[in-house]
Amino acid sequence: MRPSTKEEKRVTALSGSLPNLSAKQESWLKWKVGVPKGYVNSRHAWCGECGFPLPKETKSLVGRLTANSRLICPFCGKELELTQSQGSRQCEKFYFTFVTVCQEYQVFRHFLVSKISCKGMNCHISHTEVVQNWINPSGKETVIARSTTFGYYCDQWILHSELSLKHPIRHYGFCLYDINPNYIYPFRKYIPTLKRNGFFGDFLDLSPSTLTKGILSNSDYEFLLKTRQLPLLRHACQRGLERIPHKESVKICVRNRYTVKDADLWLDMMDALLSLGKDTRSPFYVCPSDLKSAHDRVFALKERADSKRKMEEAMETARKWEKRYRTEKGRFFHLTMSDGNVFIRPLLSVSEFVEEGDRMHHCVFANGYYKREDSLILTARNMKGDRLETVEINLKELAVIQSRGVCNSSSPFHDEIVGLVNDNMHRIREICHTARISA
Repeated sequence: MRPSTKEEKRVTALSGSLPNLSAKQESWLKWKVGVPKGYVNSRHAWCGECGFPLPKETKSLVGRLTANSRLICPFCGKELELTQSQGSRQCEKFYFTFVTVCQEYQVFRHFLVSKISCKGMNCHISHTEVVQNWINPSGKETVIARSTTFGYYCDQWILHSELSLKHPIRHYGFCLYDINPNYIYPFRKYIPTLKRNGFFGDFLDLSPSTLTKGILSNSDYEFLLKTRQLPLLRHACQRGLERIPHKESVKICVRNRYTVKDADLWLDMMDALLSLGKDTRSPFYVCPSDLKSAHDRVFALKERADSKRKMEEAMETARKWEKRYRTEKGRFFHLTMSDGNVFIRPLLSVSEFVEEGDRMHHCVFANGYYKREDSLILTARNMKGDRLETVEINLKELAVIQSRGVCNSSSPFHDEIVGLVNDNMHRIREICHTARISA
């Protein structure tokens, strides 16, 4: 695209004045490119550095290679990491970044480096500059880059295209031009504003341009950097947050010289504390000595509070259906069965459905069995009153549909319970027959 604003025209002009890589930089780039590798398959085994064949016995390692498989090449003398391959040509790609300054701009120059290894040939290393991120002291970015194809892969550069002005593109949730490189040249230059805002040279395993834009344009990012709350800064950058969550709690951490080691765990704990109504400005909660243990304790409290709330909601639902359930099933409430070992009776209220589902860990309440007109739900217990199973009877077919114990399993008394219900099925039939006559 053509530059339209003054800044875009200026950056375009300055981009053309950037020097090529020096001999020292190119030497460093080639030295850093990849680990020397030897490639092995069932037909070939060759050195990825010089291309000469490796000893024949190397091919016998196919399918048994590990991360520690090593071999000294007898031709070039380099120690090779053995890797299984599918052909006689391999291509590895890396991103290298050079950090520099051009007038008032912080510039990140990204180079795509290709290392091609072929059997019988020395490896060939080439590099092409694909992206330049120009960031002014206020954090505004101008991108100079080569063209790229659109598709699933985000780095399909058209290498013969010219470096030109580009608008940042969001590609599958990421900006195409915010590159997180494999290597960064160790000799770097930074603009004074970046140093003033607390930057000390560590990009926190993030894209350099992403972190730099955040530090220069967002006061919250600057605050986290200067107070060395780096895990929180990394969390905010990765998610593109405009404002850091729980900033007042972060200030309490800074005041008490406490560094958050795990941002995700700490922020989850803060959310849970807020939902529990705890004081998130108290160092007791905000600055735990053992974050994981404190997180687990808080979430155990939250789970209990959530369970209590759900139970209250369930009881409210039960109160609404109580009258209807008593009207439909009240004629069975006097029914009891026992053989001396097992005692069976109907559930007498919707509240009992809530309790039965909670104690037996099944869905007798959650799935609304109390709403089913053609089902009669019974509870089977031992003579001490301990729950054994929950029984469902189909009132149309007068048959046991299911009998479930704890977590929908079968208890040792399962056959005895089903047999006892079937032996008393004539009593249920009489109650249903009497109800139809009276109706």
